[in-house]
Amino acid sequence: MNNAAVQLGGGGISTSMDTFHKVFDVNTLGPIHGCQAFVPIMQEKGMDGLIVNTGSKQGITAPPGNLTYNVSKAALKTWTEGLEHELMKERMNNGGKLYAALLIPGWVNTSIHLKEMRARALLGKQGV
Repeated sequence: MNNAAVQLGGGGISTSMDTFHKVFDVNTLGPIHGCQAFVPIMQEKGMDGLIVNTGSKQGITAPPGNLTYNVSKAALKTWTEGLEHELMKERMNNGGKLYAALLIPGWVNTSIHLKEMRARALLGKQGV
């Protein structure tokens, strides 16, 4: 299971590209790197299993307030769906045993917002 998220940024125009890259690196590329590291090993060993990436409802509904976060989770959704298509082809043609799915939790009481506020304070910015 891949579970990674930071919530920095905000609007599409007001968020710096550096911040956008930080969010995308963790929320999207982190789980992708995990899959690229472990799925081939699992396939080589003939393992069965389910690869679960943690997305977000915000990656589907895209509510206002944090476009940067929404885009990062929407990208992970699309990537995970594509991975499942590849794994399905492997299951059908070569006897593969792996599946991929996206966990889409609703609102969860975590410290992600507190971490965002701390990061903003450390950077001395309100609009990171």
